[in-house]
Amino acid sequence: MRNKKALISLALVLPLALSSCNSEKYIDLYNYDIDFGVNYVLVSDETLINMINSEMQFFLFVHSNSCSHCQVADETFRAVMENSKYHNTVYMWEVSTIESYNNILKNCPGILNEAAVTPQFLIVDNGVLIKDIDAGRFMSEGRLKSTMKYYFEFSSLYSLTLNSAFEQFNVDFPFYTLFIYDGDNVDSLNKYALIYNEVKEEKNPTLFLNSAQIEDSLASNLSIIGVDYEKDSLYYIENLSVSESLFEITSSSVSSFVARYN
Repeated sequence: MRNKKALISLALVLPLALSSCNSEKYIDLYNYDIDFGVNYVLVSDETLINMINSEMQFFLFVHSNSCSHCQVADETFRAVMENSKYHNTVYMWEVSTIESYNNILKNCPGILNEAAVTPQFLIVDNGVLIKDIDAGRFMSEGRLKSTMKYYFEFSSLYSLTLNSAFEQFNVDFPFYTLFIYDGDNVDSLNKYALIYNEVKEEKNPTLFLNSAQIEDSLASNLSIIGVDYEKDSLYYIENLSVSESLFEITSSSVSSFVARYN
C-alpha cells in the first residue's frame, strides 16, 4: 500500500467560545465525499500551511482531543452529516503543543484565533479568514443544521479515498472529469483551485483524487481505465476509458478542456 501520509499532529488547548468576525460570505465547499457520511480530512501542520498559502476555499475545524466542547461538536457533526445531504469535506487540524499552534500563527497570520482556544470553525478563502463561526452554532443538531444551510451549498465536485467508492463512482457517473493532484504542494493546490473555478458551475461531475492518498488498489483501478498515476493530471473519462488528458495545466488549457467536454 502506498504511504498514506500521517496527516495529524494533536492539540492541547482550552475550550473557549469564539467570537465571529464581521464579514459574511456564502461559499461552496466543493470537495464533498460519497463514501463517508462526514468526510474528515486530518491535516498536518505542513499541509495546513500549504492549504492556507494556496488559492483554496476550505472549512477548518480546529480540534483538541482534550477539549470536551470539541468532542460534542464532533459528535454533532457526525449525527447531522451522516443522516443528511451534507457531505462536505471538513478539514480537521489538531495540535499537541502550544509551539505547534504558534507555528501556524507565525506562518499564516490572521487565520487562527490569537489565543490558543478550541474549538474553532473557520472558513478560509485564498489565504484569508472569511468567517470565524461561533462555536455555539455547532453544539446542537438543530443549530448545526441551520448553520450548514446558511453557509454551505453544493456542486458537482467530488473526492474520495476508498477503492470501493471509486468503483461505485464509475457506476454512477460513466462520464466525468478526473483531476489527480498533490495535496501537499502549493502549486498543485493552486491548480486545484483553478480547475474548481472552471468546472464548479458545470453539470458533469468532476472527481478530485489526492495522489498522496491513493492506495495501490485504487491506483490499479486507475490503470485499468487508462489513467497514468501522475500528479496534476486532468482527464476526461468516458465509459471507463480516457478520452483526453492534460499534463500542462494552465488557465487557457483548462478552459478549453472544460468547454470541450461540458
